[in-house]
Amino acid sequence: MEKINPNDYVKIYRIVDNTNGNVYIGSTKQLISNRVARHRNYMKNEGEYCSSCEVLKNNDYFYEEIDICHKDKRKEVERKYINFTPNCINKRRLNFDKNEYNKCKVQCECGSIHARVGKQRHLRSKKHLKYLWETMYDNLENNH
Repeated sequence: MEKINPNDYVKIYRIVDNTNGNVYIGSTKQLISNRVARHRNYMKNEGEYCSSCEVLKNNDYFYEEIDICHKDKRKEVERKYINFTPNCINKRRLNFDKNEYNKCKVQCECGSIHARVGKQRHLRSKKHLKYLWETMYDNLENNH
């Protein structure tokens, strides 16, 4: 008898907006509550966006596991739920390459251009911190 490795399986879940019935479909290896907390963090970070924000923004929602599948079938099963769930608001296409997405260049308000995956490092860079300092200083001068 072959031993089942729990790390080989993912949960498919949905988040439902109780105010309008919109649904977000996702998948994760972690606890769904932890994944939903990460979605909520997207809403707090300017410049970060996930279509789940549309479901969470009214702060009246529930989430639940709707399926479990092998990690090799993840995209296929998630796509099935996205395509056949009424009021599904997912904008991400499941045939994308996450590594390519993370390499995409984005421009910061400070004028710097960096890879999407490097955002956190950029926010701590001298150039960005200098921009924040100068902006704050200019705002203080203009208010006096």
